Order: sequence, then C-alpha cells, then structure tokens
Amino acid sequence: MTELQVTDAGAASQLIGYGLQPRLRPASTPLYAQLVERHQGDVGFRDLVEHIADGLGLVVLDVSGASGITLAAVEGSAFELRLADYRSNLSADDRLLHGLIHVGIAAYSYPTSASLTEDDVRQASVAEVEAFIRAGCMSLQERAGSADPSTDQPETEQAWRLYLRRQSTRDTADGRVGVSTTMGMVKYAFERLVAAGLATRASDADGGTYRLLGRYRIGVRELAATTAYRELMDAMTDHTSDTAAADHTTHTSDTAAADHTTHTSDSAAAGHHSTGHDTD
Repeated sequence: MTELQVTDAGAASQLIGYGLQPRLRPASTPLYAQLVERHQGDVGFRDLVEHIADGLGLVVLDVSGASGITLAAVEGSAFELRLADYRSNLSADDRLLHGLIHVGIAAYSYPTSASLTEDDVRQASVAEVEAFIRAGCMSLQERAGSADPSTDQPETEQAWRLYLRRQSTRDTADGRVGVSTTMGMVKYAFERLVAAGLATRASDADGGTYRLLGRYRIGVRELAATTAYRELMDAMTDHTSDTAAADHTTHTSDTAAADHTTHTSDSAAAGHHSTGHDTD
C-alpha cells in the first residue's frame, strides 16, 4: 500500500468515526465537512469508505452535507444496538410494544413514500403518536373481529393486542407519566431518538414535542419495507378513510337537519304571521 493509499484509508476511517458520533454535524466540524465533500466527489474514496464500513459490520445509508454520514449496523456487528443497551430488564411484552411504538413514530412522521424523500424537519408529539398508534391498533382489532387470537399469531398481531390492553396514561405520585403506560413508553422512545442524535426536543407540549432530523428519515426508509410498518400504515389509511366518511355523513345529516329545522321554523313563523295578519 502506498503512502497515499494509507492516508486515504485513514481519512475514510475518520469519516466513519464521525458517523458513529451521530450528534456531530459537518457544519460544526470543518474536517467532517471536508470528508463529506470528498466522499461526494471522489468515487474511489467513496468505495473505500464503503469497504471499510463493511468490514466493521456497518452499512452506509447516506452521506449529505446536512446530516453527514448515516450508518446502520448489520446483525451481529459490534455496533449493533442490543435490547440491554436500549432498556434493561424489558419483558417479552414490553419488547414487542417498544418495537411497535418505534414503527408508529416513523409511520406517523412519514405517512407516504413521497414524505421519505422530502428534506424538511418533521415534528411530532407524544400525545399525537400515542393516539395514532392506538387508532391503528383499534382498526386492526376491527379487522380481526371477535375471533380468538391463534397460538401462532404473528408478532405484529401480538403487539397491537398488547397495546390496546395497556393503559395510555397513569400519573405517578410525583406527577410524572407512568413508564409502563403507552404514553410513558412513547416518551421513552422519543428520548432514545434524542440520545442517538436522531431527534431534538422542541417543547413540553402534548407530553413532549420533538423534531425528527434528516438522519432519522434516512433510517426510516429502511424501516418502511418491514411488515409491521406496512400493516400499521394500512390500518391507519383505513381508519382515516372511515373517519372522513363518518365526518362527511355527520356533516350531511347535520346540514339536512339544519335545513329541515330552518324550513320548519320559517314555515311556522310565516304561518303565525299570516294568521295574525288574517286576524287583524
């Protein structure tokens, strides 16, 4: 290996190192910005970065001037996020629920394929996401009907059944939301995204409101191909359509009732006026 190749390998490794610090941004680190620019303009350097990442059990998802390099760990990689790293002592039920919640945050924030290609920063609150997931679970329950769950039900079905059985909120003695409630679990999921450099806190409104960054959107593009994501999105599409139809029906009925009431009132008033006039 020549001196130039050694230097290139060092630079490629440094770019990957920046990617493993997700809170770093090229805008705040000049060398990071230079390496990103080189990656975008030098095909040989780009290939070298991908080969080194592959050897480390990483996949390069995206490289941009705004977000930097976005990496994902393959199964078995030393960089893979393990459940113990996410939260210790999670029960089997809680693991399913947290998985569903992360799918729900992604589906709520990026509801269409087009939204996954847009660069704007999305914002979502704990209350909004909890209500979105619960509505989707209720829609899936309606589809399933009254039949008992099968013993070999898929994990997605187990998750939505568990979600509907779990309380949405319960205040603790010190006024905080109970961590075992769905509101508490959604908030924890958002906080994990903040810790990973994928989101920032915007305010305390609605249980906590968060801005989801471009790096998160890139990761969601991978998640969007999963069965759980598609099932929840399908359920929410059905729920939204049903709600819109119900709203239209209610509006039409209300309008008809209002027209009938107005017509009846006008007729009664006209009749009363006419009678009075005749009497005079």
